[in-house]
Amino acid sequence: MALKEFHVGKLIQERLKYEEHSVSWLARKLGCDRSNIYHIFAREHLDSELLLKVSIVLNYNFFESYKEPFEKMKSAYMKNGKDLEKVLAKKG
Repeated sequence: MALKEFHVGKLIQERLKYEEHSVSWLARKLGCDRSNIYHIFAREHLDSELLLKVSIVLNYNFFESYKEPFEKMKSAYMKNGKDLEKVLAKKG
């Protein structure tokens, strides 16, 4: 899974559904409006502080979800002459 294919907002939405909590519940726990939660669902990436808060509230380490894309990109980076921009732009 390349970073471009990774969508943390969808993972959060799936986890919320799995835990059988509502969008309103998550908004209350995070101290924000429901509309902010829908914006989170739409985002491919979140800043680390917000991701940490969501991870704590949902009792799920979303940072672990980055492990596979990290390993694949790291491998590609090492093999492709250390051209990071090309590695980040690749899909697959």
